[in-house]
Amino acid sequence: MGEKTPMVMVVLLLTWLLCPALLWAGDFFQCDVFEGHGAVMLLIDADSGAIVDANQAAALFYGYSRDQLRQLRIQQINSLSDEEVRVERQLAAQEKRHYFLFRHRLADGRIADVEVYSWPIRRSDRTLLFSIVHDVSTRDLALKQLSRSEARLRLAEQVAGQGYWEFDLQRGVYHLSQGAGKLIGLEQEELPFRDLQSLVLADDRAALEAARQSVLDGEPSYDVRFRLRRPDGQRVYLRSHGRYDARNNSLFGVIVDVGESTRALQALQQQKSRFARTVLVIMLAQLGVIALLVVLWRRRKQAEQRAQHLALHDSLTGLPNRALFADRVEQALVAAQRNRERVALLFIDLDRFKPVNDQFGHGVGDLLLKQVASRIRACVRESDTAARIGGDEFVVMLPQLHQSDDAQRVAGNIRQALARPFAVAGHALEISASIGIALYPDHGDRQIVLSQRADQAMYQAKQQGRDQVCLYQPVDAPPA
Repeated sequence: MGEKTPMVMVVLLLTWLLCPALLWAGDFFQCDVFEGHGAVMLLIDADSGAIVDANQAAALFYGYSRDQLRQLRIQQINSLSDEEVRVERQLAAQEKRHYFLFRHRLADGRIADVEVYSWPIRRSDRTLLFSIVHDVSTRDLALKQLSRSEARLRLAEQVAGQGYWEFDLQRGVYHLSQGAGKLIGLEQEELPFRDLQSLVLADDRAALEAARQSVLDGEPSYDVRFRLRRPDGQRVYLRSHGRYDARNNSLFGVIVDVGESTRALQALQQQKSRFARTVLVIMLAQLGVIALLVVLWRRRKQAEQRAQHLALHDSLTGLPNRALFADRVEQALVAAQRNRERVALLFIDLDRFKPVNDQFGHGVGDLLLKQVASRIRACVRESDTAARIGGDEFVVMLPQLHQSDDAQRVAGNIRQALARPFAVAGHALEISASIGIALYPDHGDRQIVLSQRADQAMYQAKQQGRDQVCLYQPVDAPPA
Protein backbone atom coordinates (compact mmCIF):
# COMPACT_ATOMS: atom_id res chain seq x y z
CA MET A 1 0.00 0.00 0.00
CA GLY A 2 2.71 2.54 1.00
CA GLU A 3 2.38 6.16 0.11
CA LYS A 4 0.12 5.58 -2.91
CA THR A 5 -3.17 5.04 -1.07
CA PRO A 6 -3.39 7.05 2.18
CA MET A 7 -7.19 7.12 2.09
CA VAL A 8 -7.41 3.33 1.74
CA MET A 9 -5.00 2.91 4.67
CA VAL A 10 -7.29 5.08 6.84
CA VAL A 11 -10.34 3.06 5.74
CA LEU A 12 -8.64 -0.23 6.60
CA LEU A 13 -7.41 1.07 9.97
CA LEU A 14 -10.86 2.30 10.99
CA THR A 15 -12.49 -0.94 9.79
CA TRP A 16 -10.17 -3.12 11.85
CA LEU A 17 -10.36 -0.88 14.94
CA LEU A 18 -14.15 -0.48 14.92
CA CYS A 19 -15.28 -4.05 14.11
CA PRO A 20 -12.33 -6.52 14.29
CA ALA A 21 -14.18 -9.33 16.04
CA LEU A 22 -17.30 -8.98 13.85
CA LEU A 23 -15.29 -9.50 10.63
CA TRP A 24 -14.23 -13.00 11.61
CA ALA A 25 -17.53 -13.87 13.25
CA GLY A 26 -19.39 -13.09 10.02
CA ASP A 27 -21.53 -10.33 11.58
CA PHE A 28 -19.38 -7.45 10.28
CA PHE A 29 -21.58 -7.15 7.22
CA GLN A 30 -24.65 -6.36 9.34
CA CYS A 31 -22.90 -3.64 11.36
CA ASP A 32 -23.10 0.11 10.68
CA VAL A 33 -19.43 0.30 9.62
CA PHE A 34 -20.10 -1.90 6.56
CA GLU A 35 -23.58 -0.61 5.74
CA GLY A 36 -22.87 3.13 6.06
CA HIS A 37 -19.13 3.38 5.38
CA GLY A 38 -17.96 5.80 2.67
CA ALA A 39 -15.46 3.25 1.26
CA VAL A 40 -16.66 0.88 -1.51
CA MET A 41 -16.96 -2.62 0.04
CA LEU A 42 -17.95 -5.92 -1.63
CA LEU A 43 -18.41 -9.48 -0.35
CA ILE A 44 -17.64 -11.97 -3.15
CA ASP A 45 -17.98 -15.76 -3.40
CA ALA A 46 -14.39 -16.99 -3.97
CA ASP A 47 -15.45 -19.91 -6.18
CA SER A 48 -18.13 -18.46 -8.46
CA GLY A 49 -17.33 -14.73 -8.31
CA ALA A 50 -20.94 -13.96 -7.32
CA ILE A 51 -21.38 -10.70 -5.38
CA VAL A 52 -22.93 -11.82 -2.09
CA ASP A 53 -23.30 -8.32 -0.62
CA ALA A 54 -22.33 -4.68 -1.25
CA ASN A 55 -22.58 -1.57 0.89
CA GLN A 56 -24.31 1.69 -0.06
CA ALA A 57 -20.99 3.30 -1.13
CA ALA A 58 -20.58 0.49 -3.69
CA ALA A 59 -24.06 1.19 -5.07
CA LEU A 60 -23.24 4.91 -5.43
CA PHE A 61 -19.88 4.17 -7.11
CA TYR A 62 -21.04 1.54 -9.61
CA GLY A 63 -24.44 3.13 -10.34
CA TYR A 64 -26.43 -0.02 -9.52
CA SER A 65 -28.78 -0.60 -6.60
CA ARG A 66 -27.56 -2.98 -3.92
CA ASP A 67 -30.10 -5.59 -5.07
CA GLN A 68 -28.80 -5.31 -8.65
CA LEU A 69 -25.20 -5.76 -7.46
CA ARG A 70 -26.22 -8.92 -5.59
CA GLN A 71 -27.44 -10.36 -8.92
CA LEU A 72 -24.04 -9.82 -10.64
CA ARG A 73 -20.77 -11.69 -10.69
CA ILE A 74 -17.51 -9.77 -10.31
CA GLN A 75 -16.50 -10.99 -13.80
CA GLN A 76 -19.37 -8.86 -15.20
CA ILE A 77 -17.87 -5.73 -13.58
CA ASN A 78 -14.15 -6.38 -14.11
CA SER A 79 -13.39 -5.47 -17.75
CA LEU A 80 -10.13 -7.46 -17.75
CA SER A 81 -10.09 -10.92 -19.35
CA ASP A 82 -9.37 -14.03 -17.29
CA GLU A 83 -5.83 -14.09 -18.69
CA GLU A 84 -5.28 -10.40 -17.84
CA VAL A 85 -6.56 -11.02 -14.29
CA ARG A 86 -4.15 -13.95 -13.92
CA VAL A 87 -1.21 -11.83 -15.12
CA GLU A 88 -2.15 -8.99 -12.71
CA ARG A 89 -2.26 -11.41 -9.77
CA GLN A 90 1.23 -12.66 -10.71
CA LEU A 91 2.54 -9.08 -10.96
CA ALA A 92 1.09 -8.20 -7.55
CA ALA A 93 2.83 -11.23 -6.03
CA GLN A 94 6.15 -10.39 -7.71
CA GLU A 95 5.99 -6.72 -6.64
CA LYS A 96 4.82 -7.72 -3.13
CA ARG A 97 1.72 -5.51 -3.47
CA HIS A 98 -1.24 -6.02 -1.15
CA TYR A 99 -3.69 -4.86 -3.81
CA PHE A 100 -4.65 -5.56 -7.43
CA LEU A 101 -5.01 -3.03 -10.28
CA PHE A 102 -8.25 -3.72 -12.18
CA ARG A 103 -10.56 -1.81 -14.52
CA HIS A 104 -14.21 -1.89 -13.41
CA ARG A 105 -17.16 -1.15 -15.68
CA LEU A 106 -19.81 1.16 -14.15
CA ALA A 107 -23.54 0.99 -14.87
CA ASP A 108 -23.34 3.89 -17.37
CA GLY A 109 -20.60 2.15 -19.36
CA ARG A 110 -17.65 4.19 -18.07
CA ILE A 111 -14.46 2.34 -17.12
CA ALA A 112 -12.80 3.22 -13.79
CA ASP A 113 -9.24 2.31 -12.79
CA VAL A 114 -9.38 0.83 -9.27
CA GLU A 115 -7.17 -0.67 -6.58
CA VAL A 116 -8.76 -3.73 -4.94
CA TYR A 117 -7.77 -5.01 -1.49
CA SER A 118 -9.16 -8.49 -0.71
CA TRP A 119 -9.07 -10.88 2.27
CA PRO A 120 -10.50 -14.43 2.38
CA ILE A 121 -12.93 -15.17 5.23
CA ARG A 122 -14.98 -18.22 6.16
CA ARG A 123 -18.70 -17.75 6.40
CA SER A 124 -20.95 -20.79 6.95
CA ASP A 125 -19.46 -23.53 4.76
CA ARG A 126 -17.85 -21.43 2.00
CA THR A 127 -14.95 -19.06 1.43
CA LEU A 128 -15.79 -15.42 0.69
CA LEU A 129 -13.58 -12.49 -0.34
CA PHE A 130 -13.99 -9.23 1.63
CA SER A 131 -12.90 -6.55 -0.88
CA ILE A 132 -12.37 -2.78 -0.54
CA VAL A 133 -12.33 -0.93 -3.89
CA HIS A 134 -10.50 2.39 -4.27
CA ASP A 135 -11.04 4.60 -7.37
CA VAL A 136 -7.65 5.88 -8.62
CA SER A 137 -8.74 7.25 -12.04
CA THR A 138 -8.32 10.95 -11.14
CA ARG A 139 -4.99 10.42 -9.39
CA ASP A 140 -3.56 8.38 -12.30
CA LEU A 141 -4.57 11.11 -14.79
CA ALA A 142 -2.72 13.77 -12.76
CA LEU A 143 0.37 11.55 -12.54
CA LYS A 144 0.32 10.92 -16.30
CA GLN A 145 0.16 14.67 -16.97
CA LEU A 146 3.10 15.21 -14.64
CA SER A 147 5.08 12.44 -16.39
CA ARG A 148 4.41 13.95 -19.83
CA SER A 149 5.49 17.39 -18.59
CA GLU A 150 8.76 15.98 -17.24
CA ALA A 151 9.43 14.10 -20.48
CA ARG A 152 8.94 17.28 -22.55
CA LEU A 153 11.25 19.16 -20.20
CA ARG A 154 14.01 16.54 -20.52
CA LEU A 155 13.66 16.56 -24.31
CA ALA A 156 13.92 20.37 -24.41
CA GLU A 157 17.07 20.22 -22.27
CA GLN A 158 18.66 17.63 -24.57
CA VAL A 159 17.87 19.63 -27.70
CA ALA A 160 19.11 22.94 -26.28
CA GLY A 161 22.07 21.72 -24.23
CA GLN A 162 20.66 23.57 -21.23
CA GLY A 163 19.14 22.83 -17.82
CA TYR A 164 17.07 24.41 -15.09
CA TRP A 165 17.76 24.85 -11.39
CA GLU A 166 16.05 25.99 -8.20
CA PHE A 167 17.81 27.38 -5.11
CA ASP A 168 16.10 26.85 -1.72
CA LEU A 169 17.05 29.99 0.24
CA GLN A 170 16.06 28.48 3.58
CA ARG A 171 18.13 25.30 3.21
CA GLY A 172 20.89 26.79 1.06
CA VAL A 173 20.62 23.95 -1.46
CA TYR A 174 20.41 23.90 -5.28
CA HIS A 175 18.00 21.44 -6.95
CA LEU A 176 19.40 20.57 -10.39
CA SER A 177 17.65 19.07 -13.40
CA GLN A 178 19.35 16.31 -15.35
CA GLY A 179 20.53 18.81 -17.97
CA ALA A 180 21.91 21.24 -15.37
CA GLY A 181 23.79 18.48 -13.58
CA LYS A 182 25.35 17.37 -16.86
CA LEU A 183 26.58 20.92 -17.61
CA ILE A 184 28.21 21.19 -14.17
CA GLY A 185 29.60 17.66 -14.36
CA LEU A 186 27.62 16.22 -11.43
CA GLU A 187 24.99 13.49 -11.25
CA GLN A 188 23.37 14.45 -7.94
CA GLU A 189 20.05 16.32 -7.90
CA GLU A 190 20.88 18.41 -4.82
CA LEU A 191 24.00 20.52 -4.37
CA PRO A 192 24.84 22.71 -1.33
CA PHE A 193 25.58 26.37 -2.16
CA ARG A 194 29.15 26.22 -0.88
CA ASP A 195 29.90 23.21 -3.13
CA LEU A 196 28.78 25.11 -6.24
CA GLN A 197 30.70 28.23 -5.20
CA SER A 198 33.87 26.13 -4.85
CA LEU A 199 33.59 25.11 -8.52
CA VAL A 200 33.24 28.71 -9.80
CA LEU A 201 36.54 30.36 -10.67
CA ALA A 202 37.64 32.80 -7.97
CA ASP A 203 37.58 35.80 -10.35
CA ASP A 204 33.89 35.22 -11.18
CA ARG A 205 32.44 34.46 -7.74
CA ALA A 206 31.79 38.10 -6.82
CA ALA A 207 29.85 38.76 -10.05
CA LEU A 208 27.69 35.64 -9.54
CA GLU A 209 26.91 36.54 -5.92
CA ALA A 210 26.11 40.17 -6.87
CA ALA A 211 23.66 38.98 -9.56
CA ARG A 212 21.96 36.62 -7.10
CA GLN A 213 21.67 39.37 -4.47
CA SER A 214 20.17 41.80 -6.99
CA VAL A 215 16.92 39.84 -7.33
CA LEU A 216 16.69 39.49 -3.54
CA ASP A 217 16.91 43.31 -3.37
CA GLY A 218 13.99 43.76 -5.77
CA GLU A 219 15.31 43.37 -9.33
CA PRO A 220 12.93 41.27 -11.50
CA SER A 221 15.67 38.95 -12.79
CA TYR A 222 19.39 38.58 -13.40
CA ASP A 223 21.55 37.34 -16.27
CA VAL A 224 25.22 36.58 -15.55
CA ARG A 225 28.11 34.75 -17.25
CA PHE A 226 30.79 32.93 -15.30
CA ARG A 227 33.48 30.29 -15.63
CA LEU A 228 33.40 26.99 -13.78
CA ARG A 229 35.83 24.11 -13.37
CA ARG A 230 34.09 20.72 -13.39
CA PRO A 231 35.17 17.93 -11.03
CA ASP A 232 36.94 16.26 -14.00
CA GLY A 233 39.07 19.41 -14.43
CA GLN A 234 37.38 20.72 -17.60
CA ARG A 235 36.73 24.48 -17.66
CA VAL A 236 33.33 25.59 -19.01
CA TYR A 237 31.75 28.96 -19.76
CA LEU A 238 28.20 29.17 -18.41
CA ARG A 239 25.37 31.66 -18.46
CA SER A 240 22.72 31.72 -15.69
CA HIS A 241 19.34 33.47 -15.90
CA GLY A 242 17.34 33.58 -12.65
CA ARG A 243 14.26 35.00 -10.95
CA TYR A 244 12.99 35.19 -7.36
CA ASP A 245 9.94 33.13 -6.34
CA ALA A 246 8.51 34.90 -3.26
CA ARG A 247 5.81 32.29 -2.72
CA ASN A 248 8.32 29.47 -2.20
CA ASN A 249 11.18 31.70 -0.94
CA SER A 250 13.50 30.39 -3.66
CA LEU A 251 15.35 31.37 -6.80
CA PHE A 252 14.79 29.51 -10.05
CA GLY A 253 16.12 29.75 -13.56
CA VAL A 254 18.16 28.12 -16.31
CA ILE A 255 21.84 27.50 -16.94
CA VAL A 256 23.33 27.49 -20.44
CA ASP A 257 26.67 26.34 -21.80
CA VAL A 258 27.90 29.44 -23.66
CA GLY A 259 31.39 28.12 -24.33
CA GLU A 260 30.75 27.92 -28.04
CA SER A 261 29.21 31.38 -28.21
CA THR A 262 32.09 32.79 -26.14
CA ARG A 263 34.63 31.33 -28.53
CA ALA A 264 32.55 32.62 -31.41
CA LEU A 265 32.63 36.12 -29.93
CA GLN A 266 36.41 35.90 -29.60
CA ALA A 267 36.63 34.89 -33.25
CA LEU A 268 34.19 37.65 -34.12
CA GLN A 269 36.66 40.23 -32.86
CA GLN A 270 38.96 39.05 -35.67
CA GLN A 271 36.30 38.43 -38.32
CA LYS A 272 33.31 40.60 -37.32
CA SER A 273 31.70 40.87 -40.72
CA ARG A 274 31.67 37.07 -41.37
CA PHE A 275 30.16 35.81 -38.12
CA ALA A 276 27.96 38.69 -36.84
CA ARG A 277 24.64 37.29 -38.09
CA THR A 278 25.43 33.71 -37.01
CA VAL A 279 26.14 34.76 -33.43
CA LEU A 280 22.97 36.87 -33.32
CA VAL A 281 20.83 33.91 -34.44
CA ILE A 282 22.44 31.65 -31.82
CA MET A 283 21.77 34.13 -29.01
CA LEU A 284 18.15 34.65 -30.06
CA ALA A 285 17.62 30.88 -30.14
CA GLN A 286 19.07 30.57 -26.65
CA LEU A 287 16.75 33.24 -25.30
CA GLY A 288 13.78 31.44 -26.88
CA VAL A 289 14.74 28.15 -25.28
CA ILE A 290 15.25 29.89 -21.92
CA ALA A 291 11.68 31.20 -22.11
CA LEU A 292 10.43 27.71 -23.05
CA LEU A 293 12.24 26.09 -20.12
CA VAL A 294 10.79 28.61 -17.67
CA VAL A 295 7.26 27.88 -18.99
CA LEU A 296 7.79 24.12 -18.76
CA TRP A 297 9.16 24.46 -15.23
CA ARG A 298 6.08 26.42 -14.14
CA ARG A 299 3.78 23.79 -15.68
CA ARG A 300 5.64 21.04 -13.86
CA LYS A 301 5.22 22.85 -10.53
CA GLN A 302 1.51 23.31 -11.24
CA ALA A 303 1.13 19.59 -12.03
CA GLU A 304 2.89 18.67 -8.77
CA GLN A 305 0.64 20.99 -6.77
CA ARG A 306 -2.46 19.58 -8.51
CA ALA A 307 -1.42 15.98 -7.77
CA GLN A 308 -0.78 16.86 -4.10
CA HIS A 309 -4.16 18.63 -3.83
CA LEU A 310 -6.02 15.65 -5.31
CA ALA A 311 -4.35 13.31 -2.82
CA LEU A 312 -5.59 15.32 0.18
CA HIS A 313 -8.95 16.78 -0.91
CA ASP A 314 -12.37 15.52 -1.94
CA SER A 315 -12.64 15.86 -5.72
CA LEU A 316 -16.35 16.83 -5.64
CA THR A 317 -16.53 19.49 -2.89
CA GLY A 318 -12.89 20.56 -2.60
CA LEU A 319 -13.02 19.97 1.16
CA PRO A 320 -10.19 18.09 2.93
CA ASN A 321 -10.57 14.31 2.68
CA ARG A 322 -10.36 11.74 5.47
CA ALA A 323 -6.53 11.55 5.41
CA LEU A 324 -5.96 15.33 5.68
CA PHE A 325 -8.71 15.65 8.33
CA ALA A 326 -7.12 12.91 10.47
CA ASP A 327 -3.73 14.64 10.29
CA ARG A 328 -5.21 18.00 11.38
CA VAL A 329 -7.11 16.38 14.27
CA GLU A 330 -3.90 14.77 15.56
CA GLN A 331 -2.14 18.15 15.46
CA ALA A 332 -5.04 19.85 17.23
CA LEU A 333 -5.08 17.22 20.00
CA VAL A 334 -1.35 17.69 20.63
CA ALA A 335 -1.81 21.48 20.86
CA ALA A 336 -4.89 21.11 23.08
CA GLN A 337 -3.02 18.86 25.51
CA ARG A 338 -0.16 21.37 25.68
CA ASN A 339 -2.43 24.44 26.12
CA ARG A 340 -5.16 22.73 28.19
CA GLU A 341 -7.87 23.54 25.69
CA ARG A 342 -10.87 21.65 24.33
CA VAL A 343 -11.30 20.21 20.84
CA ALA A 344 -14.68 19.24 19.40
CA LEU A 345 -15.47 16.70 16.65
CA LEU A 346 -18.81 17.08 14.85
CA PHE A 347 -20.14 14.15 12.77
CA ILE A 348 -22.80 15.34 10.29
CA ASP A 349 -25.08 12.96 8.39
CA LEU A 350 -27.63 14.37 5.93
CA ASP A 351 -31.26 13.34 6.44
CA ARG A 352 -33.43 12.61 3.39
CA PHE A 353 -30.48 12.78 0.96
CA LYS A 354 -31.04 9.36 -0.60
CA PRO A 355 -34.54 10.28 -1.92
CA VAL A 356 -32.94 13.25 -3.75
CA ASN A 357 -30.55 10.87 -5.54
CA ASP A 358 -33.33 8.39 -6.28
CA GLN A 359 -35.77 11.01 -7.62
CA PHE A 360 -33.49 13.47 -9.43
CA GLY A 361 -30.33 11.45 -10.14
CA HIS A 362 -26.74 11.56 -8.94
CA GLY A 363 -25.97 14.72 -10.95
CA VAL A 364 -28.43 16.75 -8.87
CA GLY A 365 -27.20 14.95 -5.74
CA ASP A 366 -23.62 16.01 -6.45
CA LEU A 367 -24.67 19.64 -6.95
CA LEU A 368 -26.56 19.49 -3.64
CA LEU A 369 -23.45 18.12 -1.85
CA LYS A 370 -21.41 21.05 -3.18
CA GLN A 371 -23.92 23.53 -1.74
CA VAL A 372 -23.97 21.64 1.57
CA ALA A 373 -20.16 21.91 1.76
CA SER A 374 -20.36 25.64 1.05
CA ARG A 375 -22.90 26.24 3.84
CA ILE A 376 -20.88 24.22 6.37
CA ARG A 377 -17.76 26.20 5.44
CA ALA A 378 -19.62 29.46 6.06
CA CYS A 379 -20.53 28.37 9.60
CA VAL A 380 -16.97 27.71 10.86
CA ARG A 381 -13.84 29.74 11.52
CA GLU A 382 -10.68 29.85 9.41
CA SER A 383 -8.92 27.82 12.10
CA ASP A 384 -11.59 25.07 11.98
CA THR A 385 -11.53 22.15 9.53
CA ALA A 386 -14.56 20.86 7.62
CA ALA A 387 -14.14 17.66 5.58
CA ARG A 388 -16.17 15.20 3.54
CA ILE A 389 -15.45 11.58 4.43
CA GLY A 390 -17.78 9.90 1.93
CA GLY A 391 -21.31 9.86 0.54
CA ASP A 392 -23.45 12.31 2.51
CA GLU A 393 -21.17 12.29 5.58
CA PHE A 394 -19.24 15.37 6.71
CA VAL A 395 -17.07 16.06 9.75
CA VAL A 396 -15.96 19.30 11.43
CA MET A 397 -13.08 19.81 13.89
CA LEU A 398 -13.22 22.83 16.21
CA PRO A 399 -9.89 23.48 17.99
CA GLN A 400 -9.09 25.94 20.79
CA LEU A 401 -12.47 25.73 22.57
CA HIS A 402 -12.90 26.85 26.17
CA GLN A 403 -16.53 25.75 26.73
CA SER A 404 -18.61 22.86 25.38
CA ASP A 405 -21.41 25.34 24.64
CA ASP A 406 -19.27 26.77 21.82
CA ALA A 407 -19.38 23.44 19.95
CA GLN A 408 -23.15 23.12 20.42
CA ARG A 409 -23.65 26.67 19.15
CA VAL A 410 -21.64 25.97 15.97
CA ALA A 411 -23.46 22.66 15.46
CA GLY A 412 -26.78 24.45 15.85
CA ASN A 413 -25.79 27.04 13.24
CA ILE A 414 -24.86 24.25 10.81
CA ARG A 415 -28.14 22.41 11.44
CA GLN A 416 -30.16 25.60 10.80
CA ALA A 417 -28.14 26.42 7.66
CA LEU A 418 -28.76 22.97 6.19
CA ALA A 419 -32.47 23.07 7.06
CA ARG A 420 -33.02 26.02 4.70
CA PRO A 421 -34.26 25.03 1.19
CA PHE A 422 -31.67 24.49 -1.56
CA ALA A 423 -32.15 25.67 -5.14
CA VAL A 424 -30.49 23.02 -7.32
CA ALA A 425 -30.92 22.68 -11.10
CA GLY A 426 -34.37 24.27 -11.00
CA HIS A 427 -35.55 22.20 -8.03
CA ALA A 428 -36.34 23.37 -4.50
CA LEU A 429 -34.84 20.68 -2.27
CA GLU A 430 -35.25 20.32 1.47
CA ILE A 431 -33.03 18.16 3.67
CA SER A 432 -31.85 18.28 7.26
CA ALA A 433 -28.86 17.07 9.25
CA SER A 434 -28.31 14.89 12.31
CA ILE A 435 -25.18 16.07 14.17
CA GLY A 436 -23.21 14.29 16.90
CA ILE A 437 -20.61 16.01 19.09
CA ALA A 438 -17.68 14.57 21.06
CA LEU A 439 -15.27 16.71 23.11
CA TYR A 440 -11.62 16.36 24.04
CA PRO A 441 -10.80 15.60 26.82
CA ASP A 442 -14.33 15.04 28.19
CA HIS A 443 -15.17 12.07 25.94
CA GLY A 444 -11.71 10.75 25.06
CA ASP A 445 -8.10 11.72 24.50
CA ARG A 446 -7.46 9.85 21.23
CA GLN A 447 -8.77 10.53 17.76
CA ILE A 448 -10.26 7.06 17.24
CA VAL A 449 -12.20 7.24 20.52
CA LEU A 450 -13.52 10.74 19.79
CA SER A 451 -14.56 9.67 16.27
CA GLN A 452 -16.46 6.66 17.63
CA ARG A 453 -18.28 8.76 20.19
CA ALA A 454 -19.16 11.58 17.81
CA ASP A 455 -20.55 8.89 15.47
CA GLN A 456 -22.58 7.38 18.35
CA ALA A 457 -23.92 10.83 19.25
CA MET A 458 -24.95 11.34 15.62
CA TYR A 459 -26.94 8.09 15.69
CA GLN A 460 -28.54 9.23 18.96
CA ALA A 461 -29.65 12.38 17.08
CA LYS A 462 -31.21 10.22 14.35
CA GLN A 463 -33.00 8.07 16.93
CA GLN A 464 -34.51 11.23 18.44
CA GLY A 465 -36.24 12.03 15.15
CA ARG A 466 -33.44 13.43 12.95
CA ASP A 467 -32.69 17.15 12.42
CA GLN A 468 -31.14 17.16 15.91
CA VAL A 469 -27.83 18.04 17.60
CA CYS A 470 -26.67 15.58 20.29
CA LEU A 471 -23.70 15.83 22.63
CA TYR A 472 -22.24 12.39 23.32
CA GLN A 473 -23.83 10.68 26.32
CA PRO A 474 -22.70 7.26 27.61
CA VAL A 475 -25.38 4.58 27.18
CA ASP A 476 -25.99 4.33 30.90
CA ALA A 477 -25.91 8.10 31.53
CA PRO A 478 -29.15 10.08 32.09
CA PRO A 479 -30.10 12.34 29.15
CA ALA A 480 -28.83 15.92 29.40
